[in-house]
Amino acid sequence: GGATWRRLANGLPEGELGRIGVAVSPARTSRVYAVVESKRTAFYRSDDCGEHWTRLNDSNMNVTWRPFYFANVVPDPKDFDRVYKGALNLAVSDDGGLTFGGSGAAHAAYHSDVHALWVDPRNTEWMVMGNDGGLAVSQDRGATWRSVQNLPVGQFYHVGYDMDVPYHVYGGLQDNGVWRGPSRHPGGVPNRAWESLNMGDGMWALVDPADGRTLYSEYQG
Repeated sequence: GGATWRRLANGLPEGELGRIGVAVSPARTSRVYAVVESKRTAFYRSDDCGEHWTRLNDSNMNVTWRPFYFANVVPDPKDFDRVYKGALNLAVSDDGGLTFGGSGAAHAAYHSDVHALWVDPRNTEWMVMGNDGGLAVSQDRGATWRSVQNLPVGQFYHVGYDMDVPYHVYGGLQDNGVWRGPSRHPGGVPNRAWESLNMGDGMWALVDPADGRTLYSEYQG
């Protein structure tokens, strides 16, 4: 129950290791998946509760890209050979991690940078994804996705304002650009009242106090 620990490293890379994302298959608890950050990051599998590991995939970008940031491994609750890996996009394997393809890539209605995934243990067709744009839902095991639009969520890094009457609010959003919106609007401020001003990971958005038409903004550093 965590009182004592034993290192499991048979088959894992030697040398300094970084972040390790690990998950046990609910469908077969001897099956353990891991994405291991190392000099050559790769996806690994164990079929004996972690006693021995096999290196399976290091070619799929969504499996190996930025492992310190994307380390969420999610096995299918009913199919021990099906496993999901989030990154820039969601990747899925149906052969126990040997090969990965895109999930809903042809119908990518979800925002990039996938950090969280929940698969309904009773109905694995039903999935909910958390990404840098909010939430997305699939009802066909990830073949298609619908972005959830009725949640007023957003992470502002920095907020500015101008001297208009009524004034406008400016803000840089995490991975969702730089925007401007009115401080008030009849019936409340709707999404359509916001204007996109810049792209990327938005940050500073400062308006010349003497000239509301001059804006200074930046993104990605």
